[in-house]
Amino acid sequence: LCFVGAAFVLMLVYYPTKPKLPPTLSASVGRLDFSSGIKVLLRNVKFWLIFVTFGLSQGVFGCWQGVLDVILKPHNISENEAGWLGFYSLIAGCLASLVFAKFSDIFTRHMRLLLLFLYICSSGCFVWFIFLVEVMLYASIIMGTMFLTSTLPLFFEMACEAAYPVPEGTTNLVMTFGCNVGGVIFLAIQMIPNIGTKWATWCMMGCIVSCIPVLAFLKERYNRLEVDEITTDSLQSDI
Repeated sequence: LCFVGAAFVLMLVYYPTKPKLPPTLSASVGRLDFSSGIKVLLRNVKFWLIFVTFGLSQGVFGCWQGVLDVILKPHNISENEAGWLGFYSLIAGCLASLVFAKFSDIFTRHMRLLLLFLYICSSGCFVWFIFLVEVMLYASIIMGTMFLTSTLPLFFEMACEAAYPVPEGTTNLVMTFGCNVGGVIFLAIQMIPNIGTKWATWCMMGCIVSCIPVLAFLKERYNRLEVDEITTDSLQSDI
């Protein structure tokens, strides 16, 4: 708590509102205001495909993690063990996010293929979890969470690319809203009396797998990257 408080004070005292110079040309270009950005997003089909894919899979998966102790209770795993399992899974996901984000920077314009690869790997891990023996339960959940959590920054980045020149804040707000809607629906179903818990993992698995065909056939569009690349090419030709 002290560390968080110190970080907050440093942010208020020192942290600048923006860099002295824009890091890229696209960052220096004026953006749409909030209402205009929402109107543009409503007409952007590619963005809504990304939105639905993200909200359906990540929203349900996030809430599935929240009730992991209930789901694992039939496997004789205590609430404390489930908590540590969730902790290890999130740490693995955060570390893997850094690795795959670097791959995304190296292999530009291949973000969709990277997302597709991670979703297939995650689906395989959760199929493994459904049919496995208990001794491998920890590995399947940690690996599945690792692969799926790694897609979070890639989704936000791909949505911002498809939505440009809509401000990143507006785009990410809508994406997060979609994720929350998916989670609320998942939790609302759990309120049905005597519904049990077996359906929850199958539902989460179905949401992830259903996103794979969308990612396989989604046509990528890198509006923001194209602005920066055009500028770089122009400077190189002038030199």
